[in-house]
Amino acid sequence: MAAGLPVIVSDEVGAAPDLVEGKGTGVVFPCGDVTALAQALATLIGSLDLRKSLGAAASRLIDDWDVSVCAKDIGTAVHAVAARR
Repeated sequence: MAAGLPVIVSDEVGAAPDLVEGKGTGVVFPCGDVTALAQALATLIGSLDLRKSLGAAASRLIDDWDVSVCAKDIGTAVHAVAARR
């Protein structure tokens, strides 16, 4: 996603709801469904415009998930938990 590419993930990937489903960043397929995976690959291979649009959306979305943002959020969570003790 950081490279501006769309993703194909199974519905078992924990980040699918946050980063893919309904976000226009790629395709989610049912885990273990090889036919659905093959179709997802064929769809993206077959459409440069789709790859570009999903990839651009992926890049925009993932910009907010850089290391400094994640570290700050982890620090906030740790302080919140520590304050409850």
